[in-house]
Amino acid sequence: MRKLLKVMIASVALLSLSSVAYGATPTAAPIPAVTGVSATWVTAEGFVVDWVPVSGSAASSVTGYTVTSSNGQTCLAGGSNASECVFSNSKVPFGFKPFVRYTFSVVANGSKTAGPRSADSNAAGWFGAPAYPSFITAKTVSDNQIDIKWIPDSSTGGMPLSGYKVFYWPLNNDNLQQMVPSLDNSVSLTGLTKSTWYVIAVQSCNYYGCSTSDWAYQATTPATSATSFTALPRTLSGGAANTTCWDYVIDGGSPSSASKTVTKAPSACPVATPPSSWPQVDASASKSPNLPIATKFNPKSAFSLANASYSMSYKWNDINITTANFTRTRSLANRNYESLTPKVCTIILKNGFQQAHFVSAGTCSIRMTIDADETFVATAPLTASFVVKP
Repeated sequence: MRKLLKVMIASVALLSLSSVAYGATPTAAPIPAVTGVSATWVTAEGFVVDWVPVSGSAASSVTGYTVTSSNGQTCLAGGSNASECVFSNSKVPFGFKPFVRYTFSVVANGSKTAGPRSADSNAAGWFGAPAYPSFITAKTVSDNQIDIKWIPDSSTGGMPLSGYKVFYWPLNNDNLQQMVPSLDNSVSLTGLTKSTWYVIAVQSCNYYGCSTSDWAYQATTPATSATSFTALPRTLSGGAANTTCWDYVIDGGSPSSASKTVTKAPSACPVATPPSSWPQVDASASKSPNLPIATKFNPKSAFSLANASYSMSYKWNDINITTANFTRTRSLANRNYESLTPKVCTIILKNGFQQAHFVSAGTCSIRMTIDADETFVATAPLTASFVVKP
């Protein structure tokens, strides 16, 4: 009897162990808080929020993520491996205001329960490129020097200007373009060629890019009939900038100057902007205003010249390969273009952009890279080609 009882107890124990091994449902790992939440503004997209997706045993319980901004807007990303959500600026109503900073938090959603709210991201704002400067003035100083001045625009894109760029080149020789940087509203262009007309443009720049003024034209070699002097509008006979505007610019004249009839324009002159109110330049403002971030963003770059062909007869209309037609990227870091076929095409600076310049007929192959910066990871080398016809 005692022996039979021991056998029965052993059988119950085995049955119990079997239930644990084969019939019990294991407890799912709890969904943790999401980490590495970062936010930035991408001009063509809107607010982009990235994070580190949940990993380990808890990942199988995640069905997606909910991103919430500090003003209550939400963005949903499906899938356990999702790591990004975009608050699209093409959506109406968008729900965000320019130049206002917002934070973002992320929650990992599960089929039965959600994880805790993440820590807030960095504060990110909707900023953009500045407006371009106006009223370029150019004065020929000598055979090889022209002095340039301009009036900055008050619109800075919501952040400090990082500086100005002055581009210039001999008329009809775009491939000889050069650039001089400046931290104020004037530069002297030196080393110019005697008796030559120059095309001049000024860019205002911040982290999000540069905006280019209208072109100005000025010749070297002073005191000749071909030399001009462009200046800001002036008022006469006590007129004020907001009351009187004149058809002609009076710059002092000379004994041989021809007389001019000066008449009042039908509309008033624009009110002059005093230098004291001009935007300040901060050379260190070349970095993103949305730093620091916890996770760098994917630049999502593409470079394609496929199925394109151009004639050598258009060589003075060199291709601006930086445009969205050819290069697309989120990154605002410098784009590096290298010609792999220098006998067919070269890379030149023209109108403030890197452009493909035709040298001879053949196939032009160009390689593009974009270095990593404080916001985006680097773009792997991308190569594209097009045909240059005779």
